[in-house]
Amino acid sequence: MGQDEDTRELSLDEAVALANLLQRNERLDEADALYRAVLEKAPHHVDALHFAGVLASRLGHHDDAVALIEQSLALAPDRADCYNNLGIVLQSAGRLDAAGWLGPTPGLRPACELARTVPRSSVQPHPPAALHLAATG
Repeated sequence: MGQDEDTRELSLDEAVALANLLQRNERLDEADALYRAVLEKAPHHVDALHFAGVLASRLGHHDDAVALIEQSLALAPDRADCYNNLGIVLQSAGRLDAAGWLGPTPGLRPACELARTVPRSSVQPHPPAALHLAATG
């Protein structure tokens, strides 16, 4: 079997899982490029928006991070993990009032309060990227 026959294009979910793995292994430029490629093909990919936001925050781009995570939440408002990371990003950006620690901001329900309203039965755990990649082959 030749090399061309052994390769295939990653699905969008596999690409996001790989980007997440790259991010966890400090290969931040590669992770960023992969998140961007996914979002170019699928601008409403919730996990790509969420994890690209987490990476943007890590790189010090807090405004971009907030915007990306808020986009993910607009598409999937029941994702407690996104609310958690939004709170962390807001705290890192020095916007504690928006995160809910110093009181609610008009028009923005505090992330921690909203996360508590999500029924535990509807929260789906996200396995580490390496396990996800192994499971998807």
